Amino acid sequence: MAAKKYIVKLSKKDKKVLRDIVKKGMNIASVIRRAHILLKSEQGMIDKTIAEHLDCHEDSVRDTRKRFCDSGLEDALYGYHRSGKPPTITNEQKLKTVAIACTEAPKGHSHWSLKLLAKEVVKKGILPSISHEGVRIILQEHDLKPHLKKNVVCSEAK
Repeated sequence: MAAKKYIVKLSKKDKKVLRDIVKKGMNIASVIRRAHILLKSEQGMIDKTIAEHLDCHEDSVRDTRKRFCDSGLEDALYGYHRSGKPPTITNEQKLKTVAIACTEAPKGHSHWSLKLLAKEVVKKGILPSISHEGVRIILQEHDLKPHLKKNVVCSEAK
């Protein structure tokens, strides 16, 4: 068996922080599990034994030790920033969509439906495409319900 590449050496302060997390149990489960992993790693337990004790995968143990050695206690416990997918709709596009929802519905319609709003947003060139669900999310962010006219502030400017 190869020697561990990432050896966990905890300072007294780090041990105290980890013990407090484990004792209080006031964190999310993954943070508590990572605290246990670091404490058990520091005691010299092997990854397989730690994984069995904590009912997790050996990779989780190894990754937590690696993150601790590479980035420190904070990153090992709480993870690192993940950029995620950038938003595809800008605030300006959202505001223009809301502005349309605040106008009178087209002739022949008593109110704006989500599908009707989606078609109008594409027709006016605000977005190249959007589903009725995308429109619903935008309106929900602004607490608008165009089918309930009393909740929509209608624009006076035509």
